[in-house]
Amino acid sequence: RAALLAERIDCQAVTVVEGVSTGIASIVVDANSQNAIVIVAGGNGRLTPALIERFDALLAGSEIVICQLEVPTETVFHTLSRARALGKTVILNPAPASEPLPANWYGLIDYLIPNESEAQTLTGVTVDSSAAAEQAATAMLAAGARNVIITLGERGTL
Repeated sequence: RAALLAERIDCQAVTVVEGVSTGIASIVVDANSQNAIVIVAGGNGRLTPALIERFDALLAGSEIVICQLEVPTETVFHTLSRARALGKTVILNPAPASEPLPANWYGLIDYLIPNESEAQTLTGVTVDSSAAAEQAATAMLAAGARNVIITLGERGTL
C-alpha cells in the first residue's frame, strides 16, 4: 500500500486479507513478442462479488470499468454485469484465458481485447494470420462484444 500511495494511487478500495500475499503475475515475452503468464493468485483469488458491492459507489462514479481474468470468474461476471447496469464503458482483457467465455458475457463487453492465444481460446480459431485474426474478431463480435481488438505481438493489433 505504501508504494501505491507514494505514486499517488487512490487506495480507498485496496483490501488487505490477513495471512494472504498480494497477487503476482509474471509475464515473459519471447523474441516473437509472444507472452507466457504465471500467476500466483494470492489476495486476488479472494476478490468476491460482495467486495465489489462494498465499493459500488466507486463503480457508479467511474466512466470506464476494466476487468481481466486474474481474479475469480464469478467476481468478473458480477463486475461486468454491474458496470453494464450502471451504463459504464466496459473493457475486458481476457488474460489469462483458459477456456471460452460464457455466452452471456459478450453482451456486457464494449471492448474485448485478447491477444492471439486468448482469441484462439475464446473462439477456437488458430490466430496465425491477419485473416485468421479477422475471423476470430468476427466470431467475438457475432457473440455480442461491441468492439474487438486483438493484439498480435510484433505485428501490432487488429
